[in-house]
Amino acid sequence: MSKKSTKIIAAAGVVAGLGVAALPALTFATSTVAGEVELTAEVNEAIAMTIKGNADPSSGEPAVQQPGVDVYTPTGATTIDGHPVGSLYDSTNLETSSSAVSLLPNAADTTTATSEIKVYTNAAAGFTLSVKDADTITALTHTDGESTIPAGATITAGTAAWGYKGGSVANFAAISATDAEVYTQSAPTSGGQTINMVYGVSTASDQKTGTYTDTIIYTATTN
Repeated sequence: MSKKSTKIIAAAGVVAGLGVAALPALTFATSTVAGEVELTAEVNEAIAMTIKGNADPSSGEPAVQQPGVDVYTPTGATTIDGHPVGSLYDSTNLETSSSAVSLLPNAADTTTATSEIKVYTNAAAGFTLSVKDADTITALTHTDGESTIPAGATITAGTAAWGYKGGSVANFAAISATDAEVYTQSAPTSGGQTINMVYGVSTASDQKTGTYTDTIIYTATTN
């Protein structure tokens, strides 16, 4: 919260900051004196987010904070509903989470890997949640740096692909390097708004064994 302006006008006519010698003659009352205070407080919009993945530890420990890319954080605001405000990209508020699935070649899993995203904001116009890949490589990439499971909207056994859905995205979609809206609401949250996301993964019959990974970014922005 930042104080936009505070004006105090006293009936005695005293102006704050003037020296004693500059004070005008005062009229004293024996029983009552009145003053007028005009106070304006400006409350900044604030937004915060938590992400819980199906592969996160269940110990209840808070998510690890990692360095990110600095962006604007509302001046004076620190938390909302007990969560740090600012973009997911804020260097102090980048919350990391993990989701995972295990499957065989020539298989598909469309339910196991999940993220539970909770957004908190007092913005009168609500917020919009968007998602994008963390870089220009949108495929799940093997540790060998060569084998991949490409981003795609069709998750079918026998075809290597991975996609996401949830929020207002009803069908699986391919991730891209630019933000895509997954949910929006036009009012403040009350105790936080939860958006559940699901990741579908399918493999080819000759899919190389090993670990494939990619990083995606969710961004919540006030409307």
